[in-house]
Amino acid sequence: MKTTITTSEEGRCFRTSELKPAPRGTVPDFAVDLSATRQTIRGFGGAVTEAAASVYRSMDEGKRAETMRLLYSKEGLNYNWARLSLGSCDFSRRSYDYAKKADLSDFSLEPDRDIVAFLLDANKMRSLRLLASTWSPLAQWKTNGEKCHGGRLREECYGLEAEYVSLYVDAMKKKGLPIEALTVQNEPEAAQVWESCLYNGREEARLARRIHEKIPGVKLYAHDHNRDAIVRRAAEIFADPRDRSIFQGIAYHWYDGGDFRQLSLAHGLFPEKELLFTEGCVELLNLNRRDPSAAIGSFDGALRYAENYLQDLRNHSAGFIDWNVLLDRHGGPNHVGNLCEAPLMYENGVLSINPSYYAIKHFSHFIEEGARFLSLPEVSEVISGGAVNPDGSIILIFLNKCKGKPISFTFDRVTYQCYLNTNQITTIAFRKQGGFL
Repeated sequence: MKTTITTSEEGRCFRTSELKPAPRGTVPDFAVDLSATRQTIRGFGGAVTEAAASVYRSMDEGKRAETMRLLYSKEGLNYNWARLSLGSCDFSRRSYDYAKKADLSDFSLEPDRDIVAFLLDANKMRSLRLLASTWSPLAQWKTNGEKCHGGRLREECYGLEAEYVSLYVDAMKKKGLPIEALTVQNEPEAAQVWESCLYNGREEARLARRIHEKIPGVKLYAHDHNRDAIVRRAAEIFADPRDRSIFQGIAYHWYDGGDFRQLSLAHGLFPEKELLFTEGCVELLNLNRRDPSAAIGSFDGALRYAENYLQDLRNHSAGFIDWNVLLDRHGGPNHVGNLCEAPLMYENGVLSINPSYYAIKHFSHFIEEGARFLSLPEVSEVISGGAVNPDGSIILIFLNKCKGKPISFTFDRVTYQCYLNTNQITTIAFRKQGGFL
């Protein structure tokens, strides 16, 4: 079975056709070399924030089932990861903690009840791998006395913060939601108007050490901030070999203008560390501050996802966790008005699918957990990449942002050709039997 799936500005969503051999005499642009495999792909997912979970709670039973199918079924995005905020973040309806007392004796996951309900529904479809990130420690433990606007963790509170994180992991496990991995702090070099806390690299390593002592079975990912700082920051965190050894990998975000090469540089310095994308989105306020909702649904968002995922794969990324899986039609709720687009958006009984959903699907629907990235030669200005799935199926993905052009390649002694329109995302799936759709 040889299937071609395309998404373009004109067609907007998946269009499927059978891939045909090229006309006789066609000179191929490249040959698919199955020995050119690199990193193992850990999968794809999105963040289940309180905002996403509250929108889900507002749906009727039918829309909830449709949302779960679109996100977690093999016919949908086939997500196997979810990122969680440990405590509130900007995409919460309010700032909150799990405890108020200094001894943490009143610790409770009650503020996350909607998130827990969402995850339990998702786990009926598949067992999700969960990664949690802290946006801010308790205000009383910080130098500025509040959860927002940065501040730092007070020197005497590192042990308390590690205890707080371990209580969260234990409480989630009791709910049937084991936390597989943690990042110490979301965006540790940014003092935001929402929940945030500043750490330098050595402070992050110090806190990671305390957390690792409490819950050694949970994997830790360093950095959790933008690609352009990943090399400098990782070098600071891993300066002590003992600290380097406790981290599974390095997490990163895409809010840096596309500095993809930094991932390869980080891989070269720390080849044993997995590179994991843990946040990216279409930031509506950056596009249109007067009317953020006017930017929702632009095809530019789809192109941004496709380019970032392809370029990051080419530079050794092992997986992708998008930001909110679901928001309302205004890009919230968000308690500081930092509105963003999500692949799925809902309001008043209408569930909308944005172009970004289909761009992600070109990857997550076809590339299975455990696949090996397949490097493809560069052809003109086409961005490309592929994967060899554990079942032996072969996935090729192309993004053409330039003038429309044909592309031809040889695979298994046959030359194939497909035409790539301008601003078109194309996935080609080779499978012996059946199909993916």
